[in-house]
Formats: sequence, structure tokens, C-alpha cells
Amino acid sequence: MNLDLRHLTHILAVARTRSFTRAAEELCLTQPALSRSIAAFEDGFGVVLFDRGRGGVTPTAVGNLVVQQAEALVRSARGFDLNLRLYASGDAGQLCIGMGPMMASILLAPLSRDLVRLFPKLNIMNLIRTPDRLLSALREDEIELVVGHPPASADTADLDVSILARLDIGIYVRRGHPLAAKDGPSVSALLRFPIACPIDINFHSGESVQSIVCDNYHVLRDLVLQSDCVFFSAEAFVAEAVADGSLVRMRPSDLAPLSCDIALAVRTGRTLSPAALAAIRQVKATLAPFSPGA
Repeated sequence: MNLDLRHLTHILAVARTRSFTRAAEELCLTQPALSRSIAAFEDGFGVVLFDRGRGGVTPTAVGNLVVQQAEALVRSARGFDLNLRLYASGDAGQLCIGMGPMMASILLAPLSRDLVRLFPKLNIMNLIRTPDRLLSALREDEIELVVGHPPASADTADLDVSILARLDIGIYVRRGHPLAAKDGPSVSALLRFPIACPIDINFHSGESVQSIVCDNYHVLRDLVLQSDCVFFSAEAFVAEAVADGSLVRMRPSDLAPLSCDIALAVRTGRTLSPAALAAIRQVKATLAPFSPGA
């Protein structure tokens, strides 16, 4: 006989009220219907759950065991039912997002703020990694979506990838830097100073270049504000520091403008959670000013 939560609910009601009559009233059943339900369970498993006497109904030894186990199962089932209902509405559950370091620096705080407001019971997990590690986590279903540099076209057969934005990449130094007052210094002049960047950049310059590599843009920005390092960063990340004059943008005379595309990647054919869909809407809204067609 397969376990039926309905039978277990009936057993718990009888054990709690010590009466078939009161249990039937509580369950909105007739007493004969409740008696048949209990009898079906007893016959199916070959046990006697209750002793019926003049003083009422008393669980047998096996009845006490069944009641104990049934309480845990019914409580778990009710929690499972509630969690599914909440997950369907996006009010609970867990959202796992993957981002590259630059996108995390730009998007993570405002995105988390908005999701916390929209889904007060939602747990938000963020994975900040390089593009290849993010795609691996996406394919293993460790995360629902990735926002970052677009993957190579050869890696997208099982993914839905869309370009969300094209970000302007600038070169910045602190106010008071030896190059800050120069108009269009050369790349060679810039490379005489340490380069602060999230990846090891090969400039093919033939010169020895000192670099400080860190995947945390906030740390890199603070470093640049306190030193003579040269900072390669998305303009969107340093906009406030540029506006208040803390950082100055360098425009090398011998370097073409730099930019990078930002993409959204999800697994093809996957049904996304309501929270993931809300996260995508928020990301698109935030990056709308930087979309390729803007």
C-alpha cells in the first residue's frame, strides 16, 4: 500500500482528538468515512492503530509510532507545498546569478537592492567568476543566468545568448597624477606607471609593464585613488569619481577607443524562476542606456 497523506492527516486528527466523532467534525467528514479511511490504512499495512474503549480512542504501540512518523511527514509536506507556492510567485526560494567582475561592480548592489524589495523572502546567491567558469556553472545548473562578457560563438550551442550593452572602456588616473594634466599622453607614457586591471593585459609593446591584477573593481579603484596606478575600467563604474574630479580620464593619442559587449546567457529550454525573470528585467533596465542601439 502506498502512503497517502490524506490517510496520515486522518490518523493525526483521531490521535489528537482521541475521538472519531470529533476528528470527523474537524476534518469535515462523516464518521463512517473517517472510520473507513483508518480501516483501509490498518488493513493495507496489517496493523491496528487505535484501541477503542469506553474512555475513548487510544493509540496502540504501533499507532504511536505511526503518529510520530506521520507528524513529521505531514509537516514536511505542508512546508513543501508552501515553498512551491511561494517559489511560483517568486516570494521565496533561491536565485543564483553569475557575473563577471566588472558587471558585479556595476550591477550587483542595485540589482540586489531591487530584488530584496520585490521578493522579501528570497535568498540571493551571487557567483563572481571568469567567463569560462561561469558558463561551466551555468551548464551544471549551479546558477540560472550569467551576465558578463559574451562567450565564444563555438560555446553557445546549448545557450540562449543576447547582447545587452556595449560599455565604453576608459583609462583613468587620480587627480594630481603626473599625467593628469597632459593632453593625450601616449600609450608608452601610460605604461611607465603600474597598470591596475582585473586581468593580465598583454600590450604587445615590447616593454616591461608592471601590473596589479585583481578581480575586485572597488579595490582597484581605491588603489588608483591612492597611487600612481593607471586604471582600465568601464566608464559606467567610475562615472561618479570622474564627475567629482577624483579620477581623470586619459585619452591616449595613439590608442583607438575601447569597448566591450555585455551579454545575458541562460540555458536553452530552461524554465526560469519568477525571481530570475525579474532579475533579467532589472538588469536590462539598468543597462538600457548602454544598449548597442541606444
